[in-house]
Amino acid sequence: MSSEIKANKISPATGTAFTLGDSGDTFTVPSGTTLDIASGATLDTTGATVSGLTTGKVLQVVQTVKSDTFTGTSNGSEISVTGMSATITPTSSSSKIMISVVLNYSCQATTWGAYLKRGTTIIGVGATAGSRQSVASGLGSTVDYNQQLNGKIEYLDSPATTSATTYQLFAINDNTVQIAINRGAVGSGDGDGSASKRSISTITLMEIGA
Repeated sequence: MSSEIKANKISPATGTAFTLGDSGDTFTVPSGTTLDIASGATLDTTGATVSGLTTGKVLQVVQTVKSDTFTGTSNGSEISVTGMSATITPTSSSSKIMISVVLNYSCQATTWGAYLKRGTTIIGVGATAGSRQSVASGLGSTVDYNQQLNGKIEYLDSPATTSATTYQLFAINDNTVQIAINRGAVGSGDGDGSASKRSISTITLMEIGA
């Protein structure tokens, strides 16, 4: 037997706490109904499981950790940074992909740039200006051969697909000076001693429901 209660406001009989139902009960909010939580209110879900919410929710996380080293030469042509790619399959074509790249690198007396490609499409770079190279992150030169710098890229992409999507990191500069990833600079920057360091670089993809 079902019944219906109609009221404009429900308040606790004593104190300030109000309990809705008992453990194990299910309360259904019908389709088309708006649950309005006023500004300044707190929704406390401590110890609870919230399911079925997709908008603004992190639906999945994929990460690639590059722990080995890489060196390369550009001389005006882009180079693919081996091991710095990640693939994600969005659950919805309306989802956005939050991309976070942390790159530990070293290079002497020159500057490099880094950017991402979604498949074959360059994404998230600066506006074109003459013959300047458009990149997502400018990578400065290191002071000494053993030093490593930290380059970062953060970009919110809208791939508009539910197919497997790969994001790959590329680097570029305009001369033959090498870049070194996860180690000191090419030359005397990676000797077998405590002055030399080995590090990691990462690329992380987060699907955000929209």
